[in-house]
Amino acid sequence: MNMRKMTTMAAATLLGAGATISGLASAQQAPAGASPAQQAEMQSVIKEYRQVSSELQGIRKKAVAENPDITEQQETFRNRVVSEMKSEGYDVEAKRDSIKKMGTELRGEDVADDRRKELIGKLRAEQQEMRQAQQKVMQKPEIQAKAEELNDATLEAMREQNPKTDDLLARMKELRGELQAMAPAQGGGPGGGQ
Repeated sequence: MNMRKMTTMAAATLLGAGATISGLASAQQAPAGASPAQQAEMQSVIKEYRQVSSELQGIRKKAVAENPDITEQQETFRNRVVSEMKSEGYDVEAKRDSIKKMGTELRGEDVADDRRKELIGKLRAEQQEMRQAQQKVMQKPEIQAKAEELNDATLEAMREQNPKTDDLLARMKELRGELQAMAPAQGGGPGGGQ
């Protein structure tokens, strides 16, 4: 795999790093049967992954802040994805409002345990439905092309911001591979194959 393809894929992962980090957070607890050494090794790799991811996110944030064109591209891309989701019959605003309301209610102090469990279930279902609608749209070639353009522009700005960007992306990929290699011994992957 050439460096451009690898960094584009890594940047795509970085741009959607929340899911990966969430997956890593849930993978922190090694299942019963994992040796203390395996648990320690996994914790060490997860810690380094988070550090590299955090550094890349910082570089990305600075690069985007210094490049208004990228901010504009991001907004245009988001709007395009939302528009495509709507054309597929998914009401993005209504779902966002629903998710926000449930989140607000969940943060309330007077929520009974049964209601909290119900809200968590509904919230997860709404979030999953939104992810699926978004993934469906992301399969469209014209959306993929726009995503790649945005990734390329963001990567270039990140490289200008910090020359270590490619090294950090490569390390992030190595760490993800290590975590995935640990998955069979640990009983599951860190990011669901991401």
